[in-house]
Amino acid sequence: MRFKLDSMSTLRKLMVSSALVSVAATALPVMAQTAAKAEEEVSASNDIVVTARQRNETLQDVPVAVTSISGDTLEKYNVTNIDKLESRIPSLTVQQGGSNGGASLSLRGVGTANLSPSFQSAVALDFDGVQIGQLRILQSGFFDMEQVDVLKGPQSLYFGKSASAGVLTLRSAGPTKDFQIKAKVGYETEENGKFVETSVSGPISDTLGFRLAGRYSKIKELVINDAPFAKKPFRGSEDLYLRGVLTWNPADNFTSDLRVNYIDSKRDGANLYQDIDCGPNGIADRIQGPGPLTFASGNSCITGDGRYNYSDIAPQLVANLPAGFTKNRVQPFNETKIWLGRLRNDVDLTDNFSLTSITGYYQLKTAELDSYAYGGFIPASGSTPGVSFGTSLSYAKYRTSQFSQEVRANIKELGPLDLTFGAFYERRVDDVNTLIYAANIGILAADPITGFTSDVLKLQNTKSDAYSVFASAIVDISDNLELAGGVRYTKENKLSRFSVPQVHAFLAASPFGVPVGYNTGPIRFSDDNYSPEVSLTYKLNPDVNIYAAYKTGYKSGGIDSAVLPTTPFVAAAAAGNFNSIRFGSETSKGFEFGLKSQLLDRRLTFNVAAFQYKFDNIQIIQFNPAIINFVTLNATQITTKGVDLDVTWRTPLEGLTLTSAVNYLDAKYTKDFCPTVFNPATTRNDSRNCSLGVAGTNLIGRSTRVAPKFTGNFGANIDAPIGGMKLSVNGNARFSSSYFIGDTNLRDPKQPSYWSFDTGVSLADANDKWTLSLSAVNLTDKLYLTSLTPKPGQVAGGDDQIFSYNRGRQIFITGAVKF
Repeated sequence: MRFKLDSMSTLRKLMVSSALVSVAATALPVMAQTAAKAEEEVSASNDIVVTARQRNETLQDVPVAVTSISGDTLEKYNVTNIDKLESRIPSLTVQQGGSNGGASLSLRGVGTANLSPSFQSAVALDFDGVQIGQLRILQSGFFDMEQVDVLKGPQSLYFGKSASAGVLTLRSAGPTKDFQIKAKVGYETEENGKFVETSVSGPISDTLGFRLAGRYSKIKELVINDAPFAKKPFRGSEDLYLRGVLTWNPADNFTSDLRVNYIDSKRDGANLYQDIDCGPNGIADRIQGPGPLTFASGNSCITGDGRYNYSDIAPQLVANLPAGFTKNRVQPFNETKIWLGRLRNDVDLTDNFSLTSITGYYQLKTAELDSYAYGGFIPASGSTPGVSFGTSLSYAKYRTSQFSQEVRANIKELGPLDLTFGAFYERRVDDVNTLIYAANIGILAADPITGFTSDVLKLQNTKSDAYSVFASAIVDISDNLELAGGVRYTKENKLSRFSVPQVHAFLAASPFGVPVGYNTGPIRFSDDNYSPEVSLTYKLNPDVNIYAAYKTGYKSGGIDSAVLPTTPFVAAAAAGNFNSIRFGSETSKGFEFGLKSQLLDRRLTFNVAAFQYKFDNIQIIQFNPAIINFVTLNATQITTKGVDLDVTWRTPLEGLTLTSAVNYLDAKYTKDFCPTVFNPATTRNDSRNCSLGVAGTNLIGRSTRVAPKFTGNFGANIDAPIGGMKLSVNGNARFSSSYFIGDTNLRDPKQPSYWSFDTGVSLADANDKWTLSLSAVNLTDKLYLTSLTPKPGQVAGGDDQIFSYNRGRQIFITGAVKF
């Protein structure tokens, strides 16, 4: 409820005041504690366990740059959405919303755009051991987590496909030894959101445990909608997330763990936090309709104010649609249903030999309708009311079915040698069915033959098979020196078919010159890759390790599903050559050096990593409004180098913990790259042929998009007893230096440097049976840019651009109980 300025201002003042009073109340008794007593409480190591090499190791021992966040920390700071991880992991950037992909992750300046569901993310998502390349599952966030880990740099040896830049691992909570019920309710004031979470966990028998968990949230004011005459002044969301877990341990050497997730997510449209920048002329360009018709956009040309322009759908465009698409639905929407199942079996055949099997199934169904002209209205005239009039629609239905099977064998203590072997198979089928409106011809008239009001219906089916095997070895050369290495071989085959069962009759002589019923036949893509890795770790003492690693990464190419059947597609169809919609595989390689240490009786954790990697053939997708088409291309080369620093200090002051993470990054294009050069002769983007371009298009030497030189977060948490209860106060500040938001030319806009702040205070009983908390994310409501794309649907000569922003301030009031 951002319009309730007086009440919200008062609430924020109360929140800040309570935090200050709490700190003052607790600081004096805390400072009075002796350092000797504090040191007595630090006999335990508090080691964090990670699985960066597919086996349990402490974070301090593994030669990988990892940021790990426990489930308790996630719960304390209300981290239930992927974008909230940014404030804890400075090298991670997140973009939510947008069509098709659903979300975009970037680590150390390297990521993948969220414009195409066919793109695998360069930052792989590992959810309870199942890899999911398409990130729409993150749209609904996550909850009831045991731990979240972010592994930085290429991780293809142990995680396989789509891990060329890093891995985000989500590990959900499992059954508890004792019967336990937890419930949490909350209200978010800024977006008028409510949520409830609950979990029931415990033993069914001596060998069988269970956990049932659920979360329901409804947000009424997720986005302020400023579009003239739009029926919904706010865009909202509604999410249901359910999870069931069964763990069976019938013998000491065997465990079977089944986890099933169901997500039902609804949004008032596909677009989130996207605003129109009116370009150098400062004027909101009119929106091009069919023929000579144009419409006012209604955009204010004011960006960064937290108000966005999302029009309703022009009713003429959805009056009569092909089978399978809902008729007369003028309100933009997004509806997603997801099933994710995982069965893991672990068996110890001997004391030294164990097998692990992970079977995964993922199913996604999504339908969405929105206007990608980002505006449009017809003003009131006399007694005729004004109408919100969105054009340039995409009405899309996506379906993904993915089955995966992984088997690993672990052999340990063969003298100084540990071995791991594994094989992986994934079968994935994607159906992308899209009604496309570029000419918006239905505004003038329906198709005289079919009666349909859509421009074009494009169907695409893609089947993918991925096979890989890997082997790794860890050798203890001495008590203090470890050598590790291995290689993964990957083979991927993809087959895609396009068909165009509907083209409006009035478009036969237009750029949509594909005949009705056109079918491409099979379009194939095949590739394979070897991804080696080697590391050397030296233990200076039990609490200090240094390591050096050479790593490689791989992400397969494929056939684009965001391409539109316009001029380039027509030319490719006529020539029978579809290279213009294939994109090549992406590879990475480089070095990393790190120090991991625990000092001051393990009160101070000090980890630092220096890295340099080269990424070749980075996959990029852009929209080219001149040819009304998405263009897929492979950037020539990106080189990233920098330093990650992570510090945690449990101070001698009882209950006070200070944390800091700082990232220095230099990420640049290091070979000729001209992303906007289109060659009509080949009907494809010739990004390497800069002679076809104009001055200022070659990005060699320029920073990549969303790659700030410096990012960092600085946090403090204090826990103290007060009146027989526990008080907790926390705060976190995040800094980012400036960065480019686009990858089009040397004059792309930049986001200036900024700070954002999170804070919270909670009160609980001594045994955590109940907790009350007040917390804020992005307390100062700082909005910063995350991406830039050209705006489709504008009149010739228009210079409007689409700016994407982060989520604004959120203030949570929550209560939780545990039995």
